[in-house]
Amino acid sequence: NLKALAKVLGAKELRLADPKDVAAATGIERGCLTAMSVLTDVEGKIASVLDQSMMSSTSDLRMCSGCNDAKDHSQHHIASISPHKLMTFLTNCNHIPTLLDMTGDDYKVVVKGNPPATA
Repeated sequence: NLKALAKVLGAKELRLADPKDVAAATGIERGCLTAMSVLTDVEGKIASVLDQSMMSSTSDLRMCSGCNDAKDHSQHHIASISPHKLMTFLTNCNHIPTLLDMTGDDYKVVVKGNPPATA
């Protein structure tokens, strides 16, 4: 529910980012954009938001950590990372995530993270 998510995050709306905006913020022109992509967002234009329920998972999270074509699954570089290590990574990249309770229809902010930098 993007409308509910936008409301709890204090955003006017949520939508997919324009490829030019993604490239300007991350330097990534093609491929996958994942939680680990904030590594290259040195200006803090991206806000990290996570579902808090994943933090209690004992399983590693698996995500693409770099590729040139999101549709060509043969060349994805898959990383496995624990939820705790993902939080450490995001914090070390100065992207302290907002954690949301996304159970039910009413989303709630559990931990408020860094807002994106404004121009």
